[in-house]
Amino acid sequence: MVATQVQAQPSKQSLPLLAIAPASTPAITAWAKTIVLVGRVETTTGVLPGAIVEVRSNKSLRAVTDADGFFHLVVPATTDPVAVVVSYAGYDEVTASLVPGAMPAVLRLLVPHDNIKLSR
Repeated sequence: MVATQVQAQPSKQSLPLLAIAPASTPAITAWAKTIVLVGRVETTTGVLPGAIVEVRSNKSLRAVTDADGFFHLVVPATTDPVAVVVSYAGYDEVTASLVPGAMPAVLRLLVPHDNIKLSR
Protein backbone atom coordinates (compact mmCIF):
# COMPACT_ATOMS: atom_id res chain seq x y z
CA MET A 1 0.00 0.00 0.00
CA VAL A 2 1.44 3.34 -1.07
CA ALA A 3 0.28 6.62 0.50
CA THR A 4 -0.12 9.50 -1.88
CA GLN A 5 -0.44 13.15 -1.04
CA VAL A 6 -3.06 15.11 -2.90
CA GLN A 7 -2.86 18.88 -3.03
CA ALA A 8 -6.27 20.57 -2.76
CA GLN A 9 -7.09 22.82 -5.67
CA PRO A 10 -9.19 25.93 -5.04
CA SER A 11 -12.67 25.60 -6.44
CA LYS A 12 -14.56 28.35 -8.21
CA GLN A 13 -17.66 27.26 -6.31
CA SER A 14 -16.28 27.32 -2.77
CA LEU A 15 -18.70 27.00 0.11
CA PRO A 16 -18.76 29.87 2.61
CA LEU A 17 -16.82 29.31 5.82
CA LEU A 18 -19.68 30.68 7.93
CA ALA A 19 -23.25 29.58 7.41
CA ILE A 20 -25.97 31.88 8.68
CA ALA A 21 -28.95 30.20 10.29
CA PRO A 22 -32.43 31.16 9.13
CA ALA A 23 -34.30 33.74 11.22
CA SER A 24 -36.72 31.10 12.48
CA THR A 25 -34.00 29.32 14.47
CA PRO A 26 -35.13 29.26 18.14
CA ALA A 27 -31.74 30.34 19.52
CA ILE A 28 -31.68 33.45 17.36
CA THR A 29 -35.31 34.25 18.06
CA ALA A 30 -34.76 33.92 21.82
CA TRP A 31 -31.70 36.18 21.66
CA ALA A 32 -33.65 38.88 19.83
CA LYS A 33 -36.21 38.98 22.64
CA THR A 34 -33.81 40.11 25.34
CA ILE A 35 -32.43 43.44 26.51
CA VAL A 36 -29.38 44.35 28.54
CA LEU A 37 -29.71 46.50 31.65
CA VAL A 38 -26.49 48.31 32.48
CA GLY A 39 -25.39 49.97 35.69
CA ARG A 40 -22.78 50.31 38.39
CA VAL A 41 -22.78 49.33 42.06
CA GLU A 42 -20.87 51.44 44.57
CA THR A 43 -20.57 52.28 48.25
CA THR A 44 -19.76 55.60 49.91
CA THR A 45 -16.06 54.77 49.42
CA GLY A 46 -16.17 53.81 45.73
CA VAL A 47 -17.11 51.10 43.27
CA LEU A 48 -17.98 47.59 44.43
CA PRO A 49 -16.63 44.70 42.34
CA GLY A 50 -18.18 41.30 43.00
CA ALA A 51 -21.66 42.52 44.00
CA ILE A 52 -24.59 40.41 42.81
CA VAL A 53 -27.42 42.05 40.85
CA GLU A 54 -30.43 39.81 40.27
CA VAL A 55 -33.97 40.21 38.99
CA ARG A 56 -36.33 40.18 41.96
CA SER A 57 -38.99 38.03 40.25
CA ASN A 58 -36.49 35.55 38.77
CA LYS A 59 -33.35 34.90 40.82
CA SER A 60 -31.81 32.89 37.96
CA LEU A 61 -31.36 36.15 36.01
CA ARG A 62 -28.30 37.65 37.64
CA ALA A 63 -25.00 39.37 37.00
CA VAL A 64 -21.86 40.01 39.04
CA THR A 65 -20.19 43.41 38.93
CA ASP A 66 -16.78 43.63 37.28
CA ALA A 67 -13.60 45.23 38.66
CA ASP A 68 -15.03 48.70 37.98
CA GLY A 69 -18.39 47.93 39.63
CA PHE A 70 -20.31 47.66 36.33
CA PHE A 71 -22.91 45.01 35.54
CA HIS A 72 -24.67 43.92 32.35
CA LEU A 73 -27.88 42.07 33.14
CA VAL A 74 -29.60 40.22 30.26
CA VAL A 75 -33.37 40.03 30.78
CA PRO A 76 -36.43 39.28 28.62
CA ALA A 77 -37.41 42.26 26.46
CA THR A 78 -39.75 44.68 28.18
CA THR A 79 -40.55 48.37 28.35
CA ASP A 80 -41.62 48.13 32.00
CA PRO A 81 -39.22 48.86 34.87
CA VAL A 82 -37.38 45.77 36.14
CA ALA A 83 -37.05 45.30 39.91
CA VAL A 84 -33.58 44.14 40.90
CA VAL A 85 -31.95 43.23 44.20
CA VAL A 86 -28.30 44.13 44.82
CA SER A 87 -26.36 42.23 47.44
CA TYR A 88 -22.82 42.03 48.74
CA ALA A 89 -21.42 40.29 51.81
CA GLY A 90 -21.52 42.60 54.81
CA TYR A 91 -24.10 45.00 53.37
CA ASP A 92 -27.88 45.16 53.53
CA GLU A 93 -29.59 44.29 50.24
CA VAL A 94 -30.89 47.16 48.12
CA THR A 95 -33.91 46.90 45.83
CA ALA A 96 -34.16 49.20 42.83
CA SER A 97 -36.16 49.61 39.63
CA LEU A 98 -34.20 49.74 36.38
CA VAL A 99 -35.86 51.32 33.36
CA PRO A 100 -35.02 49.75 29.98
CA GLY A 101 -33.45 52.29 27.62
CA ALA A 102 -32.52 54.71 30.42
CA MET A 103 -29.03 55.86 31.31
CA PRO A 104 -26.93 53.30 33.22
CA ALA A 105 -28.12 53.11 36.83
CA VAL A 106 -25.91 53.80 39.83
CA LEU A 107 -26.94 51.60 42.75
CA ARG A 108 -25.48 52.38 46.19
CA LEU A 109 -25.03 50.01 49.08
CA LEU A 110 -24.78 52.34 52.06
CA VAL A 111 -25.51 50.42 55.25
CA PRO A 112 -23.15 47.69 56.44
CA HIS A 113 -24.81 44.95 58.51
CA ASP A 114 -25.13 45.93 62.17
CA ASN A 115 -24.72 42.35 63.30
CA ILE A 116 -21.09 42.05 62.19
CA LYS A 117 -18.75 42.23 65.18
CA LEU A 118 -15.04 41.81 65.15
CA SER A 119 -13.51 39.64 67.82
CA ARG A 120 -9.97 39.80 69.11
